[in-house]
Amino acid sequence: MLEAEIEFKWHSLIAAHLLGGAGVLFFLFMVNEFIVSKESWSPEPIFPWRFLRNREWMGTLLISFLSGIPYSTIVITIPSKLQTVYGVSPLQSGLHLLPFNFLIALSTSIVNIVAKKTRIPLIYFLFVGSVCQLIGVVLFTTLLTEVQKEAPRAIYGYQALTGWGIGMVFGMILLFPPHLVEKRDLATSSGAFLQFRVLGGALGLSLASALMNDALKSNLRSIFPPAELEKLFQSAGNM
Repeated sequence: MLEAEIEFKWHSLIAAHLLGGAGVLFFLFMVNEFIVSKESWSPEPIFPWRFLRNREWMGTLLISFLSGIPYSTIVITIPSKLQTVYGVSPLQSGLHLLPFNFLIALSTSIVNIVAKKTRIPLIYFLFVGSVCQLIGVVLFTTLLTEVQKEAPRAIYGYQALTGWGIGMVFGMILLFPPHLVEKRDLATSSGAFLQFRVLGGALGLSLASALMNDALKSNLRSIFPPAELEKLFQSAGNM
């Protein structure tokens, strides 16, 4: 995912084969789930076909998918930025990310307790969490790119805000399955929303990496020779 626009282009033959193969496998998977979902089959499907006819549950899976995008992108790009722009070590860059992950865990726990005691409709918590995510991600784009001695303190506040929002969304989605799916699908639904989160993170990270690498190549091509530019993309330590 991080090698997008580095090892091969999106319009290359390799990319076409990978995307085409993924499409074929996805189609075969859905056909298999359609057949296995029939009542005459004893094995339980991984993704029951009845999920596709449940609009509320599919909307929940979409939210899980979208929430995985900022999570995976921030976990990868922020440490990379800290290393390349501010010159911190890999270990230190991981430590700088602790506020983000801590707030995710904290808000997931708190929001479940508050929702249980107040009986406020879950959709309101979901809305607030989504807004916090959006604001936090937008604020990340305002960080300066000039080389400095240390990372700006604002980055920790942006991490906290984004992490709090992601944690609220993750926490609320955990409460949705019993209200939206049949009892026999509770275990399957829990696995489904986790898988959609990972899928969203993978696709989001691929897209973000491709856009970033393409922009960097366009801006740095006039500064570095092709050989040095290739080494730079292989490792930030070559800077």
